[in-house]
Amino acid sequence: MKIEEFVSINRALGHTIKKVGDYYFRSQHDTGFPFPVYSAFPIEKKVDVNRRLARVLSWRFLITQVIFKLPKKDIHEFVLTTDNYEIEQFSKNARKSIRKALRVFSTRKPSMEGLLNEGFVINKQTCERQSRTDERMVDYNKWSQYVKAIYDSSSFTILGAYLENRMVGYLVVYELEGKFQTDGAFIDRNYTGGASPMKTLLFTCMNNLVIKYGNVTLSYGYHRFFRPTSLTTFKENMLFQKYSYAKGYIVNPLLLLGLNMTVFIMIKILKRKSFKQKLGKEIVYLYQGHRRLKEALRLI
Repeated sequence: MKIEEFVSINRALGHTIKKVGDYYFRSQHDTGFPFPVYSAFPIEKKVDVNRRLARVLSWRFLITQVIFKLPKKDIHEFVLTTDNYEIEQFSKNARKSIRKALRVFSTRKPSMEGLLNEGFVINKQTCERQSRTDERMVDYNKWSQYVKAIYDSSSFTILGAYLENRMVGYLVVYELEGKFQTDGAFIDRNYTGGASPMKTLLFTCMNNLVIKYGNVTLSYGYHRFFRPTSLTTFKENMLFQKYSYAKGYIVNPLLLLGLNMTVFIMIKILKRKSFKQKLGKEIVYLYQGHRRLKEALRLI
């Protein structure tokens, strides 16, 4: 699938996708996000061009989130590249758990009705558990539009995991210009069957892709540098490799004045060195991300 087709699909779903220079950004609440999510901001070459691009973005959005390569890194992308995903590749414990999952769960492409209804139940449970606010997952009309847009597309792979004919998890993967990306990987934790439905889904999906395409690269999203979570450990056990990047922020000049003043008051006047509240942490993270990108581009 070409990037233009992917942009067209997402615009039809109501997303605001803007092209700035040679790059696409998804606009949400006056914030720009790289589109697709794993697109890296250019740093190494054409520095003058990149400076101009950063300046344009600073006036196009209040905040623009970018991902780029720099010695100071703070996020991981989990990527699997392989032409052989046979079970012998895994550790002893992973082989045992995958075999159990394959025995417990069956997999198939869900019916559209099943994905719409059972998938929506899984979505709501996931959002409640993770305190997520993804409109596509919690708004049935938006979920329905998404499912109907991708269901018959040859660029999307949709797989469901079943326990006694009940869908207990689903995985959506799309191909974009030769690279595969997860677009939804969720399970119903009320019906686990004592095994991991996501292991069944990933193992089956990857082997299907390898059979069809040969060498396959699949990205399974980003995580900040914090202590390992059950999800990051799961991805590593499924042979995904960590690739490190830096996350930066281009901030609108007017907003930047307020951000600098806020951080100055918090650190210099209030003498705060650590922040327990989420808002304080996010303000400092935004400030640090802006400084990191400014240093990388040597912006004035």
